[in-house]
Amino acid sequence: MTEITVHLDTYASEQEAQAIHEALIPTGATSIEVKRDYERKAGADGSLPWTIVIIAPFSLLAYGFFTQLGKNAADRIYPIIEKEIGLKLKELMKKMSDARNQRYGMEIPGNILLEDTISGATVVIDISLSDSAYHALSQVNLSSFGPTYVWYNHDTQEWTTTDRENSRQAFS
Repeated sequence: MTEITVHLDTYASEQEAQAIHEALIPTGATSIEVKRDYERKAGADGSLPWTIVIIAPFSLLAYGFFTQLGKNAADRIYPIIEKEIGLKLKELMKKMSDARNQRYGMEIPGNILLEDTISGATVVIDISLSDSAYHALSQVNLSSFGPTYVWYNHDTQEWTTTDRENSRQAFS
């Protein structure tokens, strides 16, 4: 049984919660629970108007779409499928961001935290990430990071953490 639990800040509407639930259906999770119970901690400048915390095995979010692309793909087309997985991740994050931004009527950057239930790593998602960043995320071994925060470093173009040794191991 594969479960996804999503915590939205208490300001989220029922419509926003429903839109996020619907965005997660294609992952193939057997259970999706969306709660509006997260006490938002905005940045000092109030720059984070909304928060989404996703608690699930990262592999489900990254590879749950894999079945839609075909399980019997030959090795020669795996890079194409891997790229598509990154794009599907981006699409999923965009759908959730759009669901939260409905109330504002414009694109406002919020906070999406992906808590991987297998590794304990929390991936900080910036909705403006490039396709290549999502592609790189689909290749990262989150288990090598352990229970820490992981984010995309635009300068190095890698997913990283403050633990440099674990950052190197994640790409081995």
